[in-house]
Amino acid sequence: DIYIMSLDGGNQRPLTAHSAADNYPRVSPDGRRIAFQSERDGNKEIYVMGRDGSGQTRLTFEAADDQLPSWSPDGTQIVFSSFRSGLADLYVINADGTGLRQVTATPLREGHVAWSVDNRLVYNVTQREGYYQIYANNLNGTDERRLTASGLDEWSAEWSPDGGTLLFLTERDGGSTNSAIYRMNADGSNQRPLHDSSSYEWSPSWSADGAQVLFSRSAAGRNTDRDDIYIINADGSGARLVAEHASYPSWAAPLR
Repeated sequence: DIYIMSLDGGNQRPLTAHSAADNYPRVSPDGRRIAFQSERDGNKEIYVMGRDGSGQTRLTFEAADDQLPSWSPDGTQIVFSSFRSGLADLYVINADGTGLRQVTATPLREGHVAWSVDNRLVYNVTQREGYYQIYANNLNGTDERRLTASGLDEWSAEWSPDGGTLLFLTERDGGSTNSAIYRMNADGSNQRPLHDSSSYEWSPSWSADGAQVLFSRSAAGRNTDRDDIYIINADGSGARLVAEHASYPSWAAPLR
């Protein structure tokens, strides 16, 4: 289920309570709504709800999985990955469920996607050379550019609020048994670790001002039952525990 809590880990309260999986929450830029994926309909579909868990509304209606939602900078649209064409492609839908349109149509698989302030999408692509790599393109699908080429899996990139920096996950510090958070410039240059860590870390989420990052950590390695949420400064300093037995954080900006 999906919970909301204070930044110090206190005041935890559930927003969803369903026997099926509700996960991957993404808070809208104005902090008022949350997009998430749910399996309550027998497969993965995109839902939205209020910040307090009210008004849970299904946006997609498809037998194939619709997953991994991300908001547009103005909060009016949501981009997501869908298997409705047979392989995973990217789609955009209005936040009220209207205006569905396809963004990519390739024989490959486009996964985790994020939308920048200057209307570029960044996403990971599978089955090019047999591993995940990170690409970016314009919202209309043009000007595709490859940003990573390490020869290892690299995935789940997230734009900074100003669109100048990307955080992403990579296996380059430990192979398939490890996931490290790296950062790079928007053009793919200057790739380096966010901080020094031997733990399995994933799901980075920027603060609204770009000064801090929330992320998930599993000290015991991949696919364990012990996941925790940490916070760290954007320069890689000051990592500290926020919440135990929790994962996939999304930073809720102050209401405006």
